[in-house]
Amino acid sequence: MQSKHATRSHYPAWRIGIVVGFATTVVMWLIAFFLHLQGLTAEPWLTGVALILAQTGGSVLAGRYASRDRAAWKLGLATGLTTSVLNLLILGSVLTEPVRVQADQAVRPDAGIMVAGYLSIGVVIGIVGAMLGSRFLASDEKTDFEDSSHDRWVSRFAWVAAFAVVPVLFTGGLTTSNQAGLAVPDWPNTYATNMFLYPVASMTGGKLYEHTHRLFGSLAGVAALGLFLYTLTAWIGAKRADSDRSRFYGVATLLSFGAGLAVLVQGVIGGFRVVLADGSTDQESWSNAVEAMPEISHSLALTTDNTTSLGLAVVHGITGQLTFAFLCVIACVLSVRWARTAAFAGKADGLLRLAAPAFLVTAVLQLSLGSVTRHFQHTHALYSHIGFSVIVTGLAFFVAGRAVLRHGDSRPLPLLGRGVLGVVFLQFCLGWVALMVVVPHYDEALGTTPLTAERPASSVLVATMHQMTGAALLALGAMLAVWTYRLVAPGSARSSEQARVSVPA
Repeated sequence: MQSKHATRSHYPAWRIGIVVGFATTVVMWLIAFFLHLQGLTAEPWLTGVALILAQTGGSVLAGRYASRDRAAWKLGLATGLTTSVLNLLILGSVLTEPVRVQADQAVRPDAGIMVAGYLSIGVVIGIVGAMLGSRFLASDEKTDFEDSSHDRWVSRFAWVAAFAVVPVLFTGGLTTSNQAGLAVPDWPNTYATNMFLYPVASMTGGKLYEHTHRLFGSLAGVAALGLFLYTLTAWIGAKRADSDRSRFYGVATLLSFGAGLAVLVQGVIGGFRVVLADGSTDQESWSNAVEAMPEISHSLALTTDNTTSLGLAVVHGITGQLTFAFLCVIACVLSVRWARTAAFAGKADGLLRLAAPAFLVTAVLQLSLGSVTRHFQHTHALYSHIGFSVIVTGLAFFVAGRAVLRHGDSRPLPLLGRGVLGVVFLQFCLGWVALMVVVPHYDEALGTTPLTAERPASSVLVATMHQMTGAALLALGAMLAVWTYRLVAPGSARSSEQARVSVPA
């Protein structure tokens, strides 16, 4: 019989490297974004060092999964190559001259050499880092999949895909908070330029927020696509081998396809929001305005919203958070704990089974009211959002408290319950702070978004934090709901206890 260690060793290095490579890329992009923000702009050499260290760290982490049959250099090669190839999506921003129009026609003559050199350096960093990790971080970790019908790296990839959506939500929140949703007037291009070739030197002011939001969205889309292909190839292989993992991979493939479709639809909605705004299809007018761009470094928009574009902006904000919650749920369903836990393994609690999805529904409704408030800035929507927050907060405390106090032996439930308690308290407090520092600016340029309009940093920060904690609360509520239906049996706790007592010893 094959040992567990042997089973672990034969797990392909390239599959581990892809997952770690995607996670490393998301971290590197976040570092590059924060170091390019106005007021935090770092010297190019410092940004380069930070990115190299991040890529090295990812490779070192991959190296800890090396074994006798899975060489460290193979893990490093897969990790380094995956990270470098994904980073080509933003490498194009430094391969073009900082021209005003159609930067894709001004690609540097040495671009090919730079791409080849970057890929080579990435592979070297990956191999060296993985070898270091295998030497200093090797551990007697449990097998990567102790159950022959499960693959924990699929779940890990799902968590990475969910993590890739977080920067999309954050940059989207910054874009809305800065009234920069139309800072880039065309789509899918950026100022008549291939979005992946838009010069980094031109990413200033509102253009930085909107353009990087699109770039992070593309990375999230690639991550969802990668998860789908990852599970699909595993499913095909399992079917050929007549493996008992076939069913697991089949479910994972269907779920990842749904995630990819959700990310795609989300991107298309955001794109049409731009296209259908007033003036965004008038290429001559905004192309002429581009000529003045270097002198208007804080330009926030060349077009204005109309009812249709604002409506799509609201939908775009809602579906973005729903997509994040959906990916978190997928990661839970594909997790090792889910596979090892029998259905209805916990205590019976019909009230929690009703309250958990009710809380999720109210969280979605509150999210919708918040999105309408942020984009339309209607007083009625604001008051509804404030009033409904009391209901959402009360229901959150009830559901979370019940999960913590009555289901402490079902590990995911109390953990998620505490998370809901902490986040809903923070969200409630941020909401009242936003009422004081954000709402007073709602009457400025409503629906017009002039070129020079800027909001105070405190208003932008609070509004974005409030939006991000709302996304976290929605995701926690979704995970709590699915885990409740997985673990908690129907019926009342009292009847369940009586049933136990009536069973003869």
